[in-house]
Amino acid sequence: ELSGHQLGLQFHLEADLERITEWTTGHAGEVAEASLDPGAIEAGAKMHAEAMRAASLAFFGAWIDGLPGR
Repeated sequence: ELSGHQLGLQFHLEADLERITEWTTGHAGEVAEASLDPGAIEAGAKMHAEAMRAASLAFFGAWIDGLPGR
């Protein structure tokens, strides 16, 4: 039985450039098998890093601010 407040996401909103680079390196086999270019993934993450960070902070901040007692 769940109690309190939970948040489940089916994506990684917390992912930042460092984490994405870790994933493309650590899962190089799967990335290659899917015919994806890890350099392109990392370049896109770098290009959008600040927007990704801002979106993550806004989302999680809003969720935390909505908790009782906040």
